[in-house]
Amino acid sequence: MPKRSDAKAEMITAAAKLFRAHGYEGVGIAELLTASGAPRGSLYFHFPGGKEEIAAEAILRAGEFISSRLQGLAERVKDPKGYIDRAFAAWGEELSASDFQNGCAVALIALEMAERSPRLRDAAAEAFALWEKEFAIAARAWGMREGDAVSFASAMLGAIEGAIALARTKRSIQPFQSAALAMNALAETLIAKSQ
Repeated sequence: MPKRSDAKAEMITAAAKLFRAHGYEGVGIAELLTASGAPRGSLYFHFPGGKEEIAAEAILRAGEFISSRLQGLAERVKDPKGYIDRAFAAWGEELSASDFQNGCAVALIALEMAERSPRLRDAAAEAFALWEKEFAIAARAWGMREGDAVSFASAMLGAIEGAIALARTKRSIQPFQSAALAMNALAETLIAKSQ
């Protein structure tokens, strides 16, 4: 039997997986409990705020996880084209491996719940800010000016989220390839502008 802290972590992990595939409204408490293997009482013990609280935790966990992956990518791949191509390829490979079922839990929940739940909107904003921060750090390392690096980071995030939506709809990784081409062109232009 898992320890209490393990049970909480397992519930967050299970929730994140379900939200990636079905969004917030598409996941019920019973599904969360089944996927995590937790008894009903433990959900409310660890998350007194119920589904909204576990969704906020899942969003923040996803934000931190992707942020750490982006840090690792920047450490391994120093050139802009390699970084951009690898980032889009990684998202495309992961989505394709799930048979185009697993989108972005952060974006799905933000789209569904931003107007109805300030807590979930704020959690999504925090997760997105972590990713934009990592993209901006990489862009500055390539020589972009501060304002351009921030703009690039926002465009990169938008391109990734848009590619996820299109890829799920088309059931193809082609949108990731197109988005990578566009972001490479933008990076090249902004780097040249900074020199």
